[in-house]
Amino acid sequence: MPNLPDLQYTAYFYCKKENMILPLWLPNDSTDQILSAQSGKTSPRPLVHDTLRRAINALGGAIIGILIDRYKDNLYYAYIRVKKNNVFYDIDSGLTDALCLALITGVKIDVNKEILNEYGIEVTKELL
Repeated sequence: MPNLPDLQYTAYFYCKKENMILPLWLPNDSTDQILSAQSGKTSPRPLVHDTLRRAINALGGAIIGILIDRYKDNLYYAYIRVKKNNVFYDIDSGLTDALCLALITGVKIDVNKEILNEYGIEVTKELL
């Protein structure tokens, strides 16, 4: 387990294809945003992920997925995968905003296999 700063929350992401659970370590201020996105609640003013979604849509793009690509220095690196005019773009994003976008849009979240191999927990009968 990595050396985590104090006052962090852990969300557990189930990777169905690999039958593994990936702990996602999140700063305190992220949890409210994720819970709001999950429940469909809106904020009086747009949050970063709301603005990103609107900007991508307004420019003619479509969010097609999220990629959690690596973990370094106690941070996950995530990308918002966008398609516009049959051209694909990976936009660097904070993990919280990427997860919120996935919750709001329903797109698939992919995880780099190296991250799963190092930090993932295999789901076994003993674990359940």
